[in-house]
Amino acid sequence: MSIMGSKILHAIIHKIFLVEFVKICEEIRKNLRKACDNYQIQY
Repeated sequence: MSIMGSKILHAIIHKIFLVEFVKICEEIRKNLRKACDNYQIQY
């Protein structure tokens, strides 16, 4: 595997990881908001 090839592969993996990470963060944020809303309704 050439250095250029591994750099491109690394960039692709990095980009995919970032996109997935953002999605996961959004999900967590939504779930936290729901939990906070439920908590406020109870109290």
